[in-house]
Amino acid sequence: MTTTVRGGLVARLQALEDDIKYIRVNALMIGDGEDSILHAFAKQIKEFVERVEDNIKKSVNETEACVEEMGRDYVKKADLQAYLDEKIKEAVEKIVKSTNTNVEEDRPERGLYLTGVGRLREVLDSSSEDPCDVVHTALHRVGSAAFYTKIVPVFSSTKLRKDVDQVIVYFSSVYHRKYASAELRRFFAREKILRVSLRDLFEKSDIDLAKRMTKLGFQLKQEAKICRFRVSNFRGVPTLFLAGQDRKYSEMDKRTMQAKLDAMN
Repeated sequence: MTTTVRGGLVARLQALEDDIKYIRVNALMIGDGEDSILHAFAKQIKEFVERVEDNIKKSVNETEACVEEMGRDYVKKADLQAYLDEKIKEAVEKIVKSTNTNVEEDRPERGLYLTGVGRLREVLDSSSEDPCDVVHTALHRVGSAAFYTKIVPVFSSTKLRKDVDQVIVYFSSVYHRKYASAELRRFFAREKILRVSLRDLFEKSDIDLAKRMTKLGFQLKQEAKICRFRVSNFRGVPTLFLAGQDRKYSEMDKRTMQAKLDAMN
């Protein structure tokens, strides 16, 4: 706006200079006598002064309007800055909240235990030393990066973050955990990625039962009674699923499973 006002003032000054030249020429051309010339000149001067006053008045009004508008713009910018500050504050609070321990988000049935971060780093050609970044990349590759709420490194045999090979991933729902698990397994199979494994999480009180089910699954596989097995967190409890030649999983009969588990003791 300042540039516009300055341009207007320059234009008006140029017009005034043109008026002065016009007066000088016409004052000499009007009338034959000295009185006539003076009379014409006085009239032109009067008109000239009126135009100058009018131009000055317009310039002052325009300048005041410019200052007023600049003031409104400043207020708008101040309001906008306050709005942005508030939004940034909300975003930071949301990030802090998501990184804090949340009982609802950290429920075992929503979690996956992933082993083999180092191998994943090689396959994905990742230069990041942060295991969370590597796992995030893998989840992004299978379309599940938007569904997890937290990735927790497991410092089981190292104190260095870059050497962590196991992580726990929590998802926003059981459905998203199952979806991510299935997509990751397909990705591992398609790319023939070995030394990377997934398993469900369980309540502390159910961990021993889940280990015994895993042991039973290996035993049945060694006996060639099944092709593969999986111990899953199904409806909040450990559940043993078996697959035969058709490679389709089905839940093992609870009575049969319990009898075999009892026989293993």
